[in-house]
Amino acid sequence: MPNPYRVSISADGRSGHLRYSEGPFHSHDFYWEFGGGMYTDLFVHQLTHLIQAMGVTFPSRVVGGGGLYMEYDGRDCPDVATVVADYEEGCQVLISATMCNDVQLGEIIRGHTASVMFGGRPNDGFRVVEQNISGKPAPPGANTGEGGEIFKPDQPKDDTRALWDHFIECIRSRNPDTLCPAKLGYAAIATVNMGVKSYREGKALFFDKANGDVKEADSSWAARWEERSKMRARPNQIQGWKADPLAGSTLTAPDYQKLEGDWVGGKDPAKA
Repeated sequence: MPNPYRVSISADGRSGHLRYSEGPFHSHDFYWEFGGGMYTDLFVHQLTHLIQAMGVTFPSRVVGGGGLYMEYDGRDCPDVATVVADYEEGCQVLISATMCNDVQLGEIIRGHTASVMFGGRPNDGFRVVEQNISGKPAPPGANTGEGGEIFKPDQPKDDTRALWDHFIECIRSRNPDTLCPAKLGYAAIATVNMGVKSYREGKALFFDKANGDVKEADSSWAARWEERSKMRARPNQIQGWKADPLAGSTLTAPDYQKLEGDWVGGKDPAKA
């Protein structure tokens, strides 16, 4: 006779016996006891290659959003989910998905000098679309990222098998430098798990890179960026940046901003 009970351990450490049920058995990723829904089962895959392409690893601040807006079938995990991850390097990753619609949002890295737009399949390659900063608001539809230079690097016939073969070869040769190292996986799963925790607890979260601790966020994140702006400081750089220290990462203030500041003793701040 089959055992009508099973033992489960959830993401937050709870354990115990649960009576067998067909729903959780076939759709285990809908329940917090067995996973994190789209946050951990979908987002971790997209985030892994995205942060590798961007040259970042661990986030500093994460917010998870979403909710159960349609599929009320007894599940726990949301049918609309979003993770917003902010990085000390001066960039942000936004990943969003829904189980109520199948239109893709697409994968885009939007930089200051250009945007990198990835195709839906590896063989589609990617496009690099140059940025044109005009200094004025752009209405919806003003720039949809058309055109640009197309790159189609050679792809293996089966990219999953190629990645696996490379991993096995690294094991045989005792080479720790795999294409998907442990630190990359750690960074990705830590980020999406923080998204789950943020969503469930209703809090923004900080991640401490030094010891891996997660704690409730406060106002210091916004305050530090505001202070940097007041000091006219330079932006952070992504690791591996090889260009001129100022190239592509600084702004030249327009002439009208030279008037910013107080007139002291009748002296024009632009001539001070």
